[in-house]
Amino acid sequence: MFQNIIRDEQRDVLTSIANRFYEMEREAEYGGERLRTINGDVQEAHGFESVGQGQSRVVLELSDEFVDGQGRFVVKFPLAPFDDNYWQDGRSQNRAELERYPDFPHELRPHVAPIADAHPDAQWVVMPYVRRANQQAYAEDLKYYFEEHGWTLDVGLLENIGWHTTEDVTRLVAIDYGR
Repeated sequence: MFQNIIRDEQRDVLTSIANRFYEMEREAEYGGERLRTINGDVQEAHGFESVGQGQSRVVLELSDEFVDGQGRFVVKFPLAPFDDNYWQDGRSQNRAELERYPDFPHELRPHVAPIADAHPDAQWVVMPYVRRANQQAYAEDLKYYFEEHGWTLDVGLLENIGWHTTEDVTRLVAIDYGR
């Protein structure tokens, strides 16, 4: 189902990085010092670029040495919940995206960022790089389009949508559908 664009010799490296992020003791501060330190170390060691961070995942742009294919790609590394009462677990979000992606109907598929590769246990997920959308109206339009097809997604936030360009077309896509 996936393109399997991560080079074989780099798969274990991504898993090791994912474990480092996930096993980190979370701080109450969003993007705390421990997370910034690991993020900086990973970027420096592997040539990744920071794309962003949500409540439960860190997103980095992969360097060319990791990708066996053309184009720009990002990897989503999960973060563990803050504590037993915290509801967001990055691996659960990755797993949800892996489970939901194949079920999107044909009409919605062009408006969902495709999964290019993934760890079998959802320790990392790779998608094409997308340019951020910059107008809330785009988010609302995409949200209504999904609802018309019976899907509810948290695409109302600009952080959860972006422009995906292929050889043929540029489309607005949901990039966070792991809820």
